[in-house]
Amino acid sequence: MNKNEVRIQAKEDYDPSIVSISDEAINLTINKYGLSNTTHKLPSWDWMLSPQMKNTKTALMYFIFANAQAFKFWTLDNGKFSRYVKNGASGTSAMFKILATAWGDNATTEHLKEHLDTTGLSTFFKGSPLACFRVDIVNELITEQKLEDTAETLYNLIQGIQGASLVEAKFLANSFPLAYGDDPYFKKAQLTLAAICGYMDRFSKVPLNSSDLTALADYQVPRVLRALGILEYSKNLAKSVDNRKLIIGNSNSERAIRAATVLAVDKIAEKSHTTAAIVDDILWSSQDLAKDSFFHLTNTTNY
Repeated sequence: MNKNEVRIQAKEDYDPSIVSISDEAINLTINKYGLSNTTHKLPSWDWMLSPQMKNTKTALMYFIFANAQAFKFWTLDNGKFSRYVKNGASGTSAMFKILATAWGDNATTEHLKEHLDTTGLSTFFKGSPLACFRVDIVNELITEQKLEDTAETLYNLIQGIQGASLVEAKFLANSFPLAYGDDPYFKKAQLTLAAICGYMDRFSKVPLNSSDLTALADYQVPRVLRALGILEYSKNLAKSVDNRKLIIGNSNSERAIRAATVLAVDKIAEKSHTTAAIVDDILWSSQDLAKDSFFHLTNTTNY
């Protein structure tokens, strides 16, 4: 498994009659926003970690634990859209705060199990979309010593190749199929690897290589790419997205959005002389460019 296999999948799913890529807009964006600045690096993700978590292997365990929940933070009930909000935060930020509370100062799954048995796992996900499935994911992650063992293996693999690739993404997906499997684009697995690479890069004697990771085919990056004019939606798709109509998971439209995202970010990265993972992070951090436009809605646990 390497980046080219995901590119092949994206090329198969790409349908310019549904979502097309504008090379002219890519050039304009690079010139206007300075995406060719090669000083960009992957973020360290320190903001997710308490001081007690900043042992490298504990951090890896937590990234695996938390990013497994990085999906669907909204509901659509009888046409009424609502964003997941908890303790003054929304979406990913709200979920990660909850998970940090659940994790506490624990560094092993044994301690985490004891804490969750006392507090009640369902308490942490009460009111969140797909709460029961989120509980199942945590139970998969904390089975025996799998989280520790997987973190240890990933650490050694990344140290060995001085970077991360889709080989490690596939390993993570196979290790935790409920949490990370069943996604041809390996969105959550690659998100975790990007976080790990960004974190470990601070301690590495040589810069860690993220060139074999692709864009994270999710919902916010295509929103930004569309706002920049890089992705152009068909009239029917634009109408569905702008009116918050569900895009069926694994439909031609949903696959076309994910495929175009991967291919467009690859083009930006190539022209900017950087990696797709770094461009993806820049775009994710630039959501203000999309202002109050809507992201596409798909009932999926892949993003």
